[in-house]
Amino acid sequence: MNLLQHRFALPALLCSLALVFPVPGSAQTQESMSGAWNLNESDSDDVRAAVRDAMGNRGRDRGGDRGRAGGRMGGRQGGRSGGPPAGGRSGGPPGGGRPGAQMGQNGFAEDLAAPAVLVFEESADSVTITFGDADRLVLGTDGKTIELPRRGRTMKAKVKQDDGMWVLEREFEDGPKVVDRFELTSPERLLVHREFKTGRIGTLKVTFAYDRDPEG
Repeated sequence: MNLLQHRFALPALLCSLALVFPVPGSAQTQESMSGAWNLNESDSDDVRAAVRDAMGNRGRDRGGDRGRAGGRMGGRQGGRSGGPPAGGRSGGPPGGGRPGAQMGQNGFAEDLAAPAVLVFEESADSVTITFGDADRLVLGTDGKTIELPRRGRTMKAKVKQDDGMWVLEREFEDGPKVVDRFELTSPERLLVHREFKTGRIGTLKVTFAYDRDPEG
């Protein structure tokens, strides 16, 4: 075989090897999240416990600030302050330490809670996410923000991809901002990492686990 024949034979050999032994991962496609998913409560975070912890931490922080301020005021005024005694009505976290007092306002509980059923639909140019029985969002994959009415408020929403996950951002008028990261850990398990930001209790982070519905 002469040099010219070698020159054409080598590329042909490489192409043949590539067909017989494909490069690992070259033919793999990302698993789809499309389908119905059922909440697995035992593997999910307890929302009310997270709220209690956040409100307790906020109350302790405020209590520390009040204590430091009271110490400074007492030193200057010689203890003649006419404020309420320790443990009076002015103390404690907002809502008297009752999570329901905060979670019942402006759809707070609905914004934070995980729906029992989640339906995810992917296409080339849109993502449709249905929370529960009625709350259905259709968003373009171009990352553009849309405005929708939600429980008497305006909600801004957009979806984008980040590190193989769909990221849904929702911001409610005069209300919280909710960021959901949808992570497919296996063909049968979907994790929703929810970050809930509000001025009342700060930032909450919870994770909900979903199992694929075999009939969905």
